Amino acid sequence: MAEPEAFERRIEQLLDNHQARIERGFQETEKRMAVWKERVERFESLAGRVQTEVLDPRLREIAERFQQAHLTDADGIADYHSILQLEHTKRFPATARLEFYAIPIEDYQAVELHCRIRIIPVLMEFPQHAFQRFPLEPESFRPMVHWVEDRILEFLHYYLAIETHPMYQRENLVLDPVCGMTVNRLLTRNVFSFGGQQYYFCSPECLQIFKDREVRQKT
Repeated sequence: MAEPEAFERRIEQLLDNHQARIERGFQETEKRMAVWKERVERFESLAGRVQTEVLDPRLREIAERFQQAHLTDADGIADYHSILQLEHTKRFPATARLEFYAIPIEDYQAVELHCRIRIIPVLMEFPQHAFQRFPLEPESFRPMVHWVEDRILEFLHYYLAIETHPMYQRENLVLDPVCGMTVNRLLTRNVFSFGGQQYYFCSPECLQIFKDREVRQKT
């Protein structure tokens, strides 16, 4: 017959082993959380640096070159979010928006930069969304800078195209009364007021022909 003491020792051993497994589980969880926290801090550091040292200064530089442009808040959409807004004007008859944001991926082992372009009305083709994955390492900073700058310049290329795009400029297009060529009344330097009306010309030559013709008709 087994001794009661031996049975008690077996119970104690079972309980001790169970408690040891629980403790090991706690320790493993703490280790995983420490690793995860370190990854989160690395993401916040890198994403914050990209926003404060790259995105906001670059977008602010664009905004300073256009009176209709300004940086706007992300309205609580997410952290590490930068937005450039350009309002509708006569020369640029569209509302445009350039948006950047960073999100963690792969359980905070990498960061994904996103760029979204919006131009309303949509009268031409342009890239509306681009994104790129970067390892969550300090060495990723320079490649991220280059990627952001390339996207900003790409946006600027399409935004500037609005100023000469016939679909966007149709309200500003008039005919040269001499040669019949289409002229953008906001861009041409050859303008002449006559008889209470403004006339627009494609070249100084057409302007001079018009002036000479009107003088002859008067005389």
